[in-house]
Amino acid sequence: MKKTIPEHVARWRANHHAALERIFPGRPGLATWRALRRIEARANQAACAACNDQAGADAWPAESERARAAVAALTRSGKPPRGFFVNPDPRGYTLKLDPGKRKIPAGMHQDWGGYGILAADID
Repeated sequence: MKKTIPEHVARWRANHHAALERIFPGRPGLATWRALRRIEARANQAACAACNDQAGADAWPAESERARAAVAALTRSGKPPRGFFVNPDPRGYTLKLDPGKRKIPAGMHQDWGGYGILAADID
């Protein structure tokens, strides 16, 4: 049986995907979101490991740079979007946009601090 998505969740996802299309022009929003979710999962796992000292604090800089390079590869310019940063705090999302360095596109999911969340899990 196929799971039915509530209308408000479908709208929220569509708005987020449209915002991603504005940040990553030439790429479908859903495909970009899926790629970002994979990058997010790996980076957040590394942040958790570094926080718990499972992988050692020395592994985090390399994983953070790997996430940055992967996000940059999704853009036409090969550079990460303006305002992009990799958040080392494992308690929240890892791939974020700083609202002080760029306007967060309308429809993009934001955390309580107003940061744009690139790979939001919208349920």
